[in-house]
Amino acid sequence: MDWMDALDEQFSSERRMDASQEAAIARDMVDICLNIMVRFSLGTGAEMRMLPNRWDVARYEGEKQWQLSDEFDFGQVGEILLVDQRPKGCALFSEFMVRRGFNHFRAGFILPERIGEESARSFHVGYEEAVPRVSMYDLWRTMRGGVASWYESLLRDDISPLVRFCEISCERVAWPRIPGNL
Repeated sequence: MDWMDALDEQFSSERRMDASQEAAIARDMVDICLNIMVRFSLGTGAEMRMLPNRWDVARYEGEKQWQLSDEFDFGQVGEILLVDQRPKGCALFSEFMVRRGFNHFRAGFILPERIGEESARSFHVGYEEAVPRVSMYDLWRTMRGGVASWYESLLRDDISPLVRFCEISCERVAWPRIPGNL
């Protein structure tokens, strides 16, 4: 997938963030989600929804290209969510959080599952780091395989490729706080 190669190129440098650069981390993560959303929607017909709202953070310029807004305050973004809106759809979720008194950023996949008769969701973290040590290069390198597995899952209408990726490459953790309207 050439668009994934373009993201490889975009995040090819070992750029580290400092504690004041949460806005830059959020901006880069939104950029990743927009790329995924447009390719998944066009390539598989998936109905995707994003938080923050894609129309608030960027302008679609056609040809699968987005221009991020200079007016949007990415420093106010606490979580970024990209959801496949089908009843058994998966999601990519990332958030800023405090762990042991330090600001952290983590990203992972939310998967549907069944527990007895109940439908539930599980969260699998593929990347977590203290904000000053966040590397978008490392984040993308870690999450890229999951994004490819998610795409394959959508094409096959079978989430097992993404489930396998998460079982092997991610840590299952407590369910994050997700806004109720998504």
